This record gives sequence, C-alpha cells and structure tokens, in this order.
Amino acid sequence: MHPKFVILPTAALALAAITTSASAAFFQVYAPFPGAGTGFVSYGYAVSGDGSTAVGTARTSNAALNPGIAFIAHVGDTTISAVPGLPSGISIAYGVSYDGSVILGQDATATTGTLSPFYATASGIVQIGPANNSGAAYGISRNNTITGIVTSTTPLDSNAVQHAFVYTLGSGLDVTTPTLLPETQPLPGKGDATSNSVAISESGTVVAGWAHNSQGKQQAAIWTQDSGGTWVEDTLIPQLTNDQFKHDSATGVSGDGSLVVGWANVNNSSTTQSFIYDVLSTNLTTLSSINGIGTGTEALTISADGTLIGGSDSSGAVFWDTADNSEHSLADYLTANGIAITPGWTLKGLDSISDDDKTFTGWATDASGNREAFVASLTSTAVPEPASVATLLVGATILIRRRKSCQD
Repeated sequence: MHPKFVILPTAALALAAITTSASAAFFQVYAPFPGAGTGFVSYGYAVSGDGSTAVGTARTSNAALNPGIAFIAHVGDTTISAVPGLPSGISIAYGVSYDGSVILGQDATATTGTLSPFYATASGIVQIGPANNSGAAYGISRNNTITGIVTSTTPLDSNAVQHAFVYTLGSGLDVTTPTLLPETQPLPGKGDATSNSVAISESGTVVAGWAHNSQGKQQAAIWTQDSGGTWVEDTLIPQLTNDQFKHDSATGVSGDGSLVVGWANVNNSSTTQSFIYDVLSTNLTTLSSINGIGTGTEALTISADGTLIGGSDSSGAVFWDTADNSEHSLADYLTANGIAITPGWTLKGLDSISDDDKTFTGWATDASGNREAFVASLTSTAVPEPASVATLLVGATILIRRRKSCQD
C-alpha cells in the first residue's frame, strides 16, 4: 500500500523478511507467530528485485510482545527469525535491496518512541539522520542509494518540517546528514517546504513521492539527478494541480525512471483514482478499474521493466498491464498460472513486484477478516538465499501496513 509521515500506534509492530528458496510456484500467507495472541495483523511491503527476499511488518494486541520485533524468514516456512541489532521499540520494514542484502525502514526505542529511518545489513543496524529525528527509509536503488523522509530541528532544518532525502551507502558521506531533496514551494505558515520520497529508480537517478505546493496541498512530485549529480525537483505533476484533487502522491517509479505511478483523491473526497505518468512525454493516464470505473483504485508500485503496476481497488489486489493499461485480478492471474491460493483467503493489496514480474507481496484477509502478509511466486527455479541476509537469521517466528502517502 495513508498518513502524512505518521507515527504509528505504539502497539507491537514487527518487520519481516522472507527469503525465497522454493523450487516451484508457491503461495504463502503468514500465520501468527507463537504467543501472538489476538489481534495479529501482518503486511508485506516489498520484495527484492531478484525475488529472493520480501519484507513487511506485523503487530499484535498481546502486551507481552510489546514493543515490536524485527523478523526474517524463508518463504514457505511458517517460522521467522529476528533481525538482530534493532532497539527494543517499534520496528517496521518498508524496503529491501535488489539482492536482499539491505533492509530499510523505521524503528524506535521504547524510551523515546520516535520512529527514525534505518538500514540493516549483515554488519548491523545504521540510523539515518540526526539523533532523535523522526522519519523512515522507503526505497533503495541498485547502487544502494536510499530514499525516504526525515524530520529534525537541527542540524537539517530549524523549522522541524518533513523533508525527502537520499543517502548512498558507501559514499563516505555522514549518515547523520543525508542529502535533502530540493523543494520549490514554501509551506504556508512555516516559511519552508515539506516533502516525502517513497520510491527510487534502479538507476538511482529518479525519485518519486510528494511535496506541498504553495497552497499547502500535497502533490505528487518527481526529483531527478542531473549529469553533475545535483538533485532537482523536476515537477509537481501538472495534471494534478487543479482543485479537483485534494491530495495526491507518486508511489512507484520504473527501473529506468521513465514511468511514475501513484494515486490522487478526487473532488475533495477520500475516493482515489490511480495514474501512470510518462516523465519524458509528460503524459498522464488515469487507470481504470476492472468494472471500468476510474475511481476507487490505488496504484502502489510499478515493476522495474515498467510492464506491471500493482495496487488495489474495491475488489482486492490488482495489477495493470501497461501495454494497454488494462486492470486484472491478481488472484485470477495466479490461479490461471497454477498457484493454489489458500482456501478462505482474499488478496486485498499488491505492494511490490520482483524484477522478473514473477514474485508478488502484499496483504490478504481470511473469512473472519484477519489480515496477514502474503507472498506468491511463479518462479520455477530455485533462488539462492543471499548470504548476507542469511547471516542475520537468529531464530524466532513473522511479518502492518502503511501506505506510501500522506493525508491531513
């Protein structure tokens, strides 16, 4: 899959990464881990480009498990293992690198309760931004440039508003002062702008998210890096500037940065419609739902090759084929390709697609309305487990959902 950078409830939240080692097509929903009690909820947020690793998060009403724990697990297993090194507070995973070796998201200590951006590798956990800043890391490129949102009074911004950022692993730059992406419009009453970046191209040169315009309206935004390495706020998508749209956000970008997808609220309501935007031609196309209605859809991701867009509508998890922008039920597609979906489960949202368009992650509900993460794959050959992620496995057992956007 929506809050404005939101501090999630201080219920137990957990992240999970699932490493694919299956030798055939499969479908897996993730059951509560032992002792989870009632109120267990889990969501899948991202799958690595090579299809080997999926990440997500979970929460439970069992106070004994508060605060949350971060997890890793093999796809197909019912158990998961914790990512070591995260503090004892809330932890949530939103993104994963192409080979599954870097996991990113936000975490918080039980003491401060402030959710901050982090990335995790086999070497441990690294916090992004100044101490006690709030924010999250959402996307990562092939060259390990991370993008997200950070808020701090010093040294980044004396006005303490939210800023989109980028930071490249191994760059030698200070991780406590990530590069803030430029914003062209001041936020009314602040004398400053606010923005959030939720997706980055595999090339690492195009970032998508949202920024406020001069009227304080959240608007889909795109940043590009010029040949000299300088980041430029390329556009607030012009077709979405009129008063018909209350809020909008870009949520995904293709591998080469040429296509951006997202959603917009229509007619100052909570009803959303999805779009695909061609960065070069500046053409914007509204995506229709299966029943032909253009509203009630939410595009959340686009595959690296730009052929599939993942998201949801009132019917559940869907994808659009960009060859003709037709929408299709993910469940029907998987079933037609030999995947048996667990009886009683309904796929509700598709959040991420692997580079080969064969592995999918998101969330589903059972007959009682319980929400759990799923991973489905059409892969017919074994995918090796990344050694760097394998070293993080420490035993234990799984995988909330937050969507990549903002609302007042």
